[in-house]
Amino acid sequence: EKEKEEEKKRLLQERMRAEEEKKRLQAESARREEERARRDLEERDMEETRALMEAAARRGGRRAKIDLPKEGEKIDKVQLRQQAIQEQIRERQELARKLQRLAKSMDHFERAKREEQEGMLLSLH
Repeated sequence: EKEKEEEKKRLLQERMRAEEEKKRLQAESARREEERARRDLEERDMEETRALMEAAARRGGRRAKIDLPKEGEKIDKVQLRQQAIQEQIRERQELARKLQRLAKSMDHFERAKREEQEGMLLSLH
């Protein structure tokens, strides 16, 4: 009878160890899955950031003033987007200045042309 009791205890302990091992394996599996999902998210985030950097470099050409991170430095997407927006604003302002200079130059030419035509008309009469 004592042997039966010891056998029951042993079986109970074995069952408990098996359940503990099963729980540990499930927890480890969940942790690995969570880590995999986090890595996937980080990779996707890095891809988006890399795409933003490439797009900014293509748009800006040599004059782009996007600060690229140094080796091993974290890339801040928000900061990168702000830099890209600032670069777009600078480009638009530069284009507006060029347009104003061109309009001013055209006005000068038109005025000179009118004055010349006026002089020619006066000489005809």
